[in-house]
Amino acid sequence: IRVDVASGEKTVVARVKPAIDNLAFTPDDTLYISNMADNAIIEVDVESGESKALVSGPLAVAADIALSEDGTKLYVADAFAFRAIDLETGEVEEIARLFVQEMDYPLSVAAAGGQIGAAGLTAGAVQLFDAETGASLGVHHGFTTPTEALPRGDGFVMVTEYARGAIVFTGGDNWDDRSDMIEGLEGPAMMVEGPAKKGVGPVYVSETLGGRIIRLTDSGVPDVMVDGLSNPEGFDFLSTGQIVIAEAGAQRITIAAPATGEKTIIASGLPFGVIPEEGPEVFMPTGIAVGPDDSIYFSSEN
Repeated sequence: IRVDVASGEKTVVARVKPAIDNLAFTPDDTLYISNMADNAIIEVDVESGESKALVSGPLAVAADIALSEDGTKLYVADAFAFRAIDLETGEVEEIARLFVQEMDYPLSVAAAGGQIGAAGLTAGAVQLFDAETGASLGVHHGFTTPTEALPRGDGFVMVTEYARGAIVFTGGDNWDDRSDMIEGLEGPAMMVEGPAKKGVGPVYVSETLGGRIIRLTDSGVPDVMVDGLSNPEGFDFLSTGQIVIAEAGAQRITIAAPATGEKTIIASGLPFGVIPEEGPEVFMPTGIAVGPDDSIYFSSEN
């Protein structure tokens, strides 16, 4: 919008897709703007209103990922959008976009029970989507650095609150009713259902600061499955029952055997694991997902 500073009159110069952020002019008054959701720099002719993307990408800031329940899609919490990748064709589908649909900076994603949970750590937000239609089932705020929102059926979710070291159970008809399932964890980050993944099995949690993967139990005392890890974030299960883990602090992917805790590094020097100097270590979580054929997928915020 161009504003006449004397009269205050406003004139629309150009229209582009939402999620634009910064702008700058060249000496000849060519305008450049950035679009967060499209990872784009756009050139705008301020006289004609014509615009063109100089650079753009199908993803913006790929944080956590999760496999769809039918194993055909990979959901991506893309910071400024929520997207899905067709694993057969590689086509990227946009489910929701910041400033268009109801959404608040998703950084993690989990799929279970016909629903998709998204958590926005920086926004203190948790959101549910309908997995079949992609429709939002509501955004809820007031969580303390939520790093994962795992659907548990009928609109209920488990939420990891990183800064509090707690896992909260909430949802249903009253999202203000929030109860702590467990406290005293060291940087709880991602949650995954056990290998059966039927919505009622045990839930596993990565503790980024604690350097371990734990299994939640009815007693309230977690079982340690794997320890000695370097900032573990995303993880998932192979068909063998082994756990694939993104060790963000070491920029590597490790496979661990829950029964023995034995670890094998399968890839290192990977482009993830940016740890901020201030704020939570799991700021842009690295996601891990295992496909039906045991293919391993990981995300990179780079």
